[in-house]
Amino acid sequence: MILIWWYISDFFSFIFDTVSSIIGWIVSIIGLITSCVGFLGNLFLALPTIFKVSLIALVAVSVIYKLLGREGQD
Repeated sequence: MILIWWYISDFFSFIFDTVSSIIGWIVSIIGLITSCVGFLGNLFLALPTIFKVSLIALVAVSVIYKLLGREGQD
């Protein structure tokens, strides 16, 4: 009877450890993404104004073309 109890407890401890590892991995990925976004924000702020305006205009035109559905027409 005690052997069955060990099997059940080992199974649930395995499930708990697996879920804990997956949650820890997701938290570390979220932390990595936030640090990358912060770095890219600081990098963008360090650019001269002429580059900022050009990049913003380029992204705006690209988004407008994507929304209109004209990106692949020749």
